[in-house]
Amino acid sequence: MTGRLPASIRRFLISRSGSASVEAVLLFPAILLIVTALLMVGLLLYAKMGLYQQAVLTADRTAAHWGNAAKDPVTGAFWVGSRDGLYDRLLGGRTSGMGWMGGSGASITLPEQTGSTASGAAAKLSRGASLLPPGVTGTFRFHNRLLLPVVELDTAADNRRLSLLTSRFAAPSLEAKATSWITDPVETIRLTDLLRTFVGSWTEKWKSEQVQAAVASEEPRQQLVIASEKEASEYIRKLTGGKKTTFPTETVGEARIIDSLDSDGVAHEAKYTVNQKNAREQIAKDMELVRKGVVKGVVWHFFRHQKNGQTGLTASLKKELEKNGIVIVIHN
Repeated sequence: MTGRLPASIRRFLISRSGSASVEAVLLFPAILLIVTALLMVGLLLYAKMGLYQQAVLTADRTAAHWGNAAKDPVTGAFWVGSRDGLYDRLLGGRTSGMGWMGGSGASITLPEQTGSTASGAAAKLSRGASLLPPGVTGTFRFHNRLLLPVVELDTAADNRRLSLLTSRFAAPSLEAKATSWITDPVETIRLTDLLRTFVGSWTEKWKSEQVQAAVASEEPRQQLVIASEKEASEYIRKLTGGKKTTFPTETVGEARIIDSLDSDGVAHEAKYTVNQKNAREQIAKDMELVRKGVVKGVVWHFFRHQKNGQTGLTASLKKELEKNGIVIVIHN
């Protein structure tokens, strides 16, 4: 029939042979474009993070070594005797308008011009900026925030190596910002100790003046008068907050009567008149109570007799008490 295609052409048109190759040829440009875009984005992020890491490292090192212009910008090492002036923390860098007590701060533009003669805070910023890689531009600043010093770094780097991507989807340059507070632990400790010293001295002086004023204005108190063994025992119980207690003992004689046993387990003995023989027997009983753990310690209180002014504490008795570890208190 006229107009009919030859059989060979019809077979070619309906045949499925080679379809995979045709599909691959059509999809390959799209796949290549996606892979290339992912690689470009990865390179862009890598460059961005690299610049940010450099900015943070530079700001941190500059802040950490701010207290001494002679320090190495990387290690912080410096020669002994090389340091800033005595009042540099407060008044240093006046030529740059900084000073920790206020001022307009200081700043430098990156990269610095060759032969720059910066001083003060600007010199410290320039020393820190030397850590940045070549080609980085931006601004490096120092200023105070309510007496809290801080350095701020704004950086930018050329991104023309990724021009295919930046021309369409990103800026022609990468930017990164970093901020670091300036701290000085040594100076903080020094000022803290200085403040504690002066405040402590002033407080002690103020208290002593108060005490002197109170003593001067206070009426003389009546002198304590102890006239008997009973009064001495009552006074000791009132003084120590203890109670009269009796403990059985194995030592010869009667049980040991403690004039006052305080809350800490310490036995207190009041002496107005002293019988030397009885006193030594009481010492033996007290040592027995201490050895057994009944009492934790023993204190003997001696009161002066109203008539003769004697305490009854002889040299031999004193030696015996001290030998056994008994505390001696003499009340005038």
